[in-house]
Amino acid sequence: MATSICLHQYNQQMSATHYRISLLLLNGGAKAVTLERCSHLGISMSHSSAIRMQSKAAAPSSTKVTTWKEDTLAKSLQVNLIKEVLKKQPSTEVNFGQDVLDAYDYFEEGVHHECCTLLQKTGSSLGNEIYPREVLND
Repeated sequence: MATSICLHQYNQQMSATHYRISLLLLNGGAKAVTLERCSHLGISMSHSSAIRMQSKAAAPSSTKVTTWKEDTLAKSLQVNLIKEVLKKQPSTEVNFGQDVLDAYDYFEEGVHHECCTLLQKTGSSLGNEIYPREVLND
């Protein structure tokens, strides 16, 4: 703490120790009052500054995490829809038409559209959104 106070008095912009102590207190569960008291003593930054710094630091990575989460969720929904189609249509040819799948539990228009796009890329359609079962198993 003494180092933090000395660095803060020497150059207020340079003291990384203030930032670290503030983040440790904030993430450790300290209340705003505690952070304000430490700030008045010169040990850490104020509570509002610590929150602002934390949100600035998290901004670039949060978009990547959000994108990854959305992609993972979309893939999971596609897999669930295909599993349900395979379960409810035991024949060798599977009808992947929207009118047939509309009553299925995992059916959503966006998920259906993405699955159809992927299935069309395989080029193994038997016509009118009917595909061999092997294509869906892969």
